[in-house]
Amino acid sequence: MKITDETIASLQKQLELLEPGRQHGRKGTVLSDSEAEKRRLYNNLASRISRAKKKMLEQNKELQASGAKEMDEFGITDKDIRRYKQCWVYIDVIPEREYIKRMTGLNDVQVAELDRRVRENILTV
Repeated sequence: MKITDETIASLQKQLELLEPGRQHGRKGTVLSDSEAEKRRLYNNLASRISRAKKKMLEQNKELQASGAKEMDEFGITDKDIRRYKQCWVYIDVIPEREYIKRMTGLNDVQVAELDRRVRENILTV
């Protein structure tokens, strides 16, 4: 199989769609026009695409095994919402954000989104 620059560019685009992660090792550029160097780069990109797909499948399996139906665009599941509601021990006392983060395992953006949903009466506690 003849590997061209277009083939490598298409693999790079596929990888960018799948894996927004970071680059490990040296930058994947063709140092020479030799077939061996292009084959090495092609195999490297194909391997990274395969690992990204496998990681995505494992995350989906874990999500299904946990009993969560679906994540929203902020990465919040039904289980996270239940944990968030349990932080509200007293109705008239607003819990501290650090307490909510510690008890739910959510990050600042997710906690802020749940707070917004409570303020707008989308979510009742």
